[in-house]
Amino acid sequence: MEMKGNDITDSVSDSSSPEDDYTMDSDSSSPKGDDITDSVSVESPQVSMEMKEEIICTYRKMETQSKWRLSTGKYVEDALFNFSMTVVYEQ
Repeated sequence: MEMKGNDITDSVSDSSSPEDDYTMDSDSSSPKGDDITDSVSVESPQVSMEMKEEIICTYRKMETQSKWRLSTGKYVEDALFNFSMTVVYEQ
């Protein structure tokens, strides 16, 4: 499967934006100031195009009735797929 340009993110039609799917909760117990470090280390490998193609293939095979539907009407698998298409490094 050959991909060009934005084919990966265009491969699934989803009208919601990534901001709709993901929110950050503030946690008062989290470290402040200089204690916060970037979660992506220099040693984390990049996600390959082959891995993204495998994710796309697996996602396309998924049947909607097998997905976990939240009370908001969104599907967990859809949110995870959309997120996986935005990441650059494995974590």
